Amino acid sequence: MKKVLLIITILLVCFISGCYAKSKNELYYALEHSYSYSYVDESTSLKYLYDNDNLEVYIDSDDISKLTYCETLSENKYIIKTLKSGTTEKVEQTSEEFNELVNDYIVELYLKNLVSSRFLFDGISYSLKEEYLDDAVTDVFNNGIEGKLKSFECIVKNERITEIKILVESNNEEKTLEFSLSNYDNTNVDIPFITSERVLVSVRPSIKLLKVMLGTTLDDAVKDLFIYIEFEDGKEVLDLTQFEYSSSLYDPHKEGSYEVIVKVYDKEVVVTIEVINEPYLIPSNIENIQEYGDRKGLSYGMPSTGNSKALVIPVEFTDYKAPVNMKQNLEKAFFGSEFDTGWESLTSYYNESSYGKLNIEGKVLDVFNTGYPSTYYDNKYKLGENADYLIIKAALEYYDNQIDYDSFDSNKDGYIDALYIMYTAPINYNDANSMWWAFTYEYFTDDFEYYDNVEVDYYCFIGYDFFFEIPECGKKLKLNTETIIHETGHLLGIPDYYDYDDFTGPDGGLGGGDMMDHNVGDHNPFTKILLGWVTPYVVTSSTSLELRKFNSYGDCILLINNFNSIYDHYYLIDFYSPSGLNQLEAGHSGLFNVEGIRVYQVYAGLNKERIDSLLDVFAYDNSYTMTKLIKLVQASGSNSIEKGELSTNADLFSFSKTYTLNTRFNYTDIVFKFKANLVSKEKVKIEITKEL
Repeated sequence: MKKVLLIITILLVCFISGCYAKSKNELYYALEHSYSYSYVDESTSLKYLYDNDNLEVYIDSDDISKLTYCETLSENKYIIKTLKSGTTEKVEQTSEEFNELVNDYIVELYLKNLVSSRFLFDGISYSLKEEYLDDAVTDVFNNGIEGKLKSFECIVKNERITEIKILVESNNEEKTLEFSLSNYDNTNVDIPFITSERVLVSVRPSIKLLKVMLGTTLDDAVKDLFIYIEFEDGKEVLDLTQFEYSSSLYDPHKEGSYEVIVKVYDKEVVVTIEVINEPYLIPSNIENIQEYGDRKGLSYGMPSTGNSKALVIPVEFTDYKAPVNMKQNLEKAFFGSEFDTGWESLTSYYNESSYGKLNIEGKVLDVFNTGYPSTYYDNKYKLGENADYLIIKAALEYYDNQIDYDSFDSNKDGYIDALYIMYTAPINYNDANSMWWAFTYEYFTDDFEYYDNVEVDYYCFIGYDFFFEIPECGKKLKLNTETIIHETGHLLGIPDYYDYDDFTGPDGGLGGGDMMDHNVGDHNPFTKILLGWVTPYVVTSSTSLELRKFNSYGDCILLINNFNSIYDHYYLIDFYSPSGLNQLEAGHSGLFNVEGIRVYQVYAGLNKERIDSLLDVFAYDNSYTMTKLIKLVQASGSNSIEKGELSTNADLFSFSKTYTLNTRFNYTDIVFKFKANLVSKEKVKIEITKEL
């Protein structure tokens, strides 16, 4: 496929990425109305300028300085030669010289044929209609495909086309070629030659040793594993089950270690599966939500482990100037100590909540003055414009020569980990849809906006006044950080657990008592499992084990009939304590102020629709679906949370009593009895009986 990707990348990176805007229908508009791009091929020193129906190629021959490739509405083609003398000559399509010039200098463009009528749009990807595939073979791939082109798909992520997938049938075998465009610069594209056989460099499984419970079939054991594949021209992550795998000795009913051979193209990899006969399992194959996102190419903001970087920009307006101590207060609220705030800073909260796995670092810049009153942006927002984008872009451009934005990309994914815009305008408490509220969103732009080779993706837009709210407990804090802590949960990829809409789905969320519900207390076990901070004891049969306090140690139990992954239906049990991060608001907003056993029911099946954000990976949510993503199991049995009420201490399960957990979902019953006995101030013993 001679220069296949070079042509495709010119078309899609330089044009579509530049024209595609926030509305999913605007790609069609761009394709129909706004053809323009520039490209420099450094290997030939040719400069291409494409505008509307004309392609100009700047060359340096003995006589010619520029060629203009033209196509009229009647589809007649011709070339205008601009000679070094300044005179021009027209070369008709019927001329032999026309073909010579095309072959030597002109890149045949398919862009002008990519109009909306030729595509099918499914919400994420644009697929070329079947009747135009033969044209694509000729006009895009220069007849270089070894076989028949079955599909040509452009994948949209972060509101840009970043990936191309083509399906080719050759010798009665279908092969998929995937080309990532997200790492290529607009004007310097280094693309390898592509054939139907990509050159394989290395393969490795996501895990080499996997422990499973007795009775787990081989297919169930490997169904959530995947293979890292490195080609000469890029990397892929594919499900292990897409390849042939076998184990001649594997016996799900016999303890022992078994080798599974996986054939990945022309290489073999080995996964060892250990079948154990234990009452519980500490799984080694949990794929947290960000790892899942990385594998699926889904976007998120701040990495959930390691030293993540936050960039904080205080913003003032001509009608609302910043207090003199705004920057100092923000430094304390984000990166200070418990003493600085009276409760927790963003850094201290997440360091404690993650058991030391996440350390948020960063910098607060000097106050940025927009040069406009807040009403200027408010009026634009009410007219449907993304007025917050205007603020973000102006601030980033202002500081571009003063700081190194690349230093705020800790995982080197090309995006600033987390951008916080702290505005001085008054918060609009009467309208949650107002611009002057707190929200987390993605920064979608009409073109690439690089600052020190990185871009902005997820950002938080938050009013400075939130730091001076009185918490529900009534204690006056130096700085109340609950709102930025909640919004940072979204940056990590965690959705809201409260109910957005009283008229759709069940009411009540989690009953209030959670950081992602009523902005109070610690994160719950489900959230911490998703973020890779805790690993649960997986219990599939009758057993007993000890649990320490969850907020201090992260101990929790996952109850399920057969475990394959955390993206399933199950119960979670932990030993709750109104201490640590729960202490401030204990007894308020549905947060318990007594110790006890807390139980959640989780429906974490994955969304089967195409998505581009971690916030949308689940099939269910706590607002719009009839089944909740996560719900608090009320020991009281009152079901009052579903009626919109807050949880109370009566919803905690008591010690020394036997309870039954019984649910049916997707024709599967999960029935367990449990009893918790207090062993010490820090520990309980949980006795679990599986009901057959």
